[in-house]
Amino acid sequence: MYGKHFKELNTKYKPNLQKNFTKIFYEKNYSLYKLNLKKNLFYKVSNSNFFIYNCKNIIFSNKFQIHKSILVKSLKPLTFKAIDNSFCYIMFQNKSKLKISNTNKFNQKNYISYKKVYRLKKYWGEILTLFSNSKGAAKIINMNKGSQSSMEFHIKKIESYYISKGHIKLGIRFGRAKQKIISLKNNDCFLMKPGTMHMRMACEESQIVELSNKDSDNDSIIVHDGLNFKFKEIN
Repeated sequence: MYGKHFKELNTKYKPNLQKNFTKIFYEKNYSLYKLNLKKNLFYKVSNSNFFIYNCKNIIFSNKFQIHKSILVKSLKPLTFKAIDNSFCYIMFQNKSKLKISNTNKFNQKNYISYKKVYRLKKYWGEILTLFSNSKGAAKIINMNKGSQSSMEFHIKKIESYYISKGHIKLGIRFGRAKQKIISLKNNDCFLMKPGTMHMRMACEESQIVELSNKDSDNDSIIVHDGLNFKFKEIN
């Protein structure tokens, strides 16, 4: 971002580890939690209006198990059972504190719906869009080793990254056309502010969980094509 110092744009941080879960994002327009699951335990989420992803080791009734590529939305508090040691992501489209506890049975009725994830192939990997609406969006970004995205910036979009696997380098342009690299490794987080020129470069096979406010193609301004541009640090 022109006119900004690098320290203002370097928002790298580690998520907040709690007893049973990790608080990853806690922003005005979205929140993200990673819940560690233990085999055969029941869990109760006392919040309303939230999403759950990575449900392959979860059942919502005695007989029902869903495919790993399905997103679950719950309008009301929800109970589920872990059938193996694993984890799931719980997402909100506002600033919400996760209310989680253990129980010993299912709800009599769960108010849930299911959505298949939309997959888009890119030259650098793929994007899995979990949801995208007027309030915001959630994506899983998978990048191939040695690949890079285009350099771009957003006018209104605020987006947060969680590196769930791998190692990427963020190329940031700031000030009077200066350029620096921020290294993000497994379990690192980053808040991308509007107007920040950035590109992602994968040092190894990497996965990014991204949550944002409203996402629109019209708000993604391409500065350099990732197929042709080579990022270099400029002081």
